Amino acid sequence: MDEFSDPKPIATVEQFKAALLARGRIGIPAKHLAMLISHCRAPNHTISTVQLAKEVGYPGNKTVNLQYGTLAHNIAKELHHTPGPFSTGDPHWWRTLASGKDGIPKTSDRFYKWIMRPELVQAVQEVQKMFPRWKWLTHPRSKQHLDDHETQQLLKSASLLLKTPPVSVKISGGGFGSNPEQIRLVEQAACKAVKKHFEQLGYKVVSREKENLGYDFDVSRNGRMLHIEVKGVSSSLLKFPITENEVHCARSDSKFQLAIVTNATTPRRKMQIFTRKEFLKTFELTPIAYFAEAV
Repeated sequence: MDEFSDPKPIATVEQFKAALLARGRIGIPAKHLAMLISHCRAPNHTISTVQLAKEVGYPGNKTVNLQYGTLAHNIAKELHHTPGPFSTGDPHWWRTLASGKDGIPKTSDRFYKWIMRPELVQAVQEVQKMFPRWKWLTHPRSKQHLDDHETQQLLKSASLLLKTPPVSVKISGGGFGSNPEQIRLVEQAACKAVKKHFEQLGYKVVSREKENLGYDFDVSRNGRMLHIEVKGVSSSLLKFPITENEVHCARSDSKFQLAIVTNATTPRRKMQIFTRKEFLKTFELTPIAYFAEAV
């Protein structure tokens, strides 16, 4: 048994119930709910990333791995749980929800599988029985919110009160956090890493950061031009603010690509590049601020 297949419990059934509820009060993306329910309903509660992507409607492994990890991280926060430590040095948030199992090479069963934790399986099933009218548990179609009355019923049943503290988010072109100096350092490190990456590939890199075009760099090579938007993140999570102008560019500019640098200010920094189509399919965009003007 390796570190990813160990099924040792991390929480009770009641704790998983309350964690699901706490996330429901904030709002759970429809496809995250669909992933959770599809996994729970799978034979032996075991499903490959390939099959889960098909059932939920994600384009492939890369997207489902990202989104499943995000769902797991959100539930882990409610449980006050951090998986690991693992030998790879990464948190592997998915282990909050499941253990892993290797496939059989050179067969149709070759894909890696996730086995949902039995405590979570029971939690999902019991919540469905307790509140059969909750559409978010049976037919997830949009970002759902649970009402306070039903919230308190389940919290009382679970005999557990989990608090979700307010989150302060400061919007910036390439950083994520509440410390302006930290944001600046993350932005600088990310832009430096992306510039170096493309220059090493033989591209000419021209900064457009101050021109408010919806992206940061023009990169060109052999007559090919790309418009690169850079996002730096101080953690390993692919979560970041993005402006309306940048989203508009992603939707309208065929040359747009998104370069994300996680752990940007550390030696463990990692870069991932998404085409405009991959970005629009992979990431859910959630409004976190509005501009008010008297009329």
